[in-house]
Amino acid sequence: MQKIDINLAGRKDREGSSLLLVSLALLAFSVLYTAHTFQSYRMNRLEIARSVERLSRAEAGAGAKQGESDPKLIKRDVEFINSFVSRKAFSWTGLLSGLEESVPDGVQILQISPDFRNSRINITGAAKGMKGVLAMVDSMGSSGHFKEVFLLKHEEGKPSGAGMVIFNIHASYGAGKAP
Repeated sequence: MQKIDINLAGRKDREGSSLLLVSLALLAFSVLYTAHTFQSYRMNRLEIARSVERLSRAEAGAGAKQGESDPKLIKRDVEFINSFVSRKAFSWTGLLSGLEESVPDGVQILQISPDFRNSRINITGAAKGMKGVLAMVDSMGSSGHFKEVFLLKHEEGKPSGAGMVIFNIHASYGAGKAP
């Protein structure tokens, strides 16, 4: 009698195992990213708690021991808490909604750089012509989402495209409303 070899692991099973490996890799990445995010959240909360405790001690001791509190430490703690709050209070959704209303046809946003301390943003973009750039500046200024909108610089005729204008706009921004 002749022996017959049967391979039950066909091509479909091998593809399924590669899919399983990719799924496990994504799961492992998700778990590690979640752990990292939780750790940074915990560290931020601890730093805030320490700063609040130092401020409370300085405040309590200010009446009894006027000369023993360190103004530099208190100022540093206040600046840290204010910068943390301003970064968390910044509304990306409001900013992007305001930009969506303000960007005319033929204009592309290339980069958005927020300045959290001063509630200002820098926008770098490209337009088919200077007319589009000026229309965007006017539209942003009249939208109600931005204030003090200025065209800082523009460059025409770069090799990236004939007639393209690369521009930089600077504006004040306040979470979904005019600052």
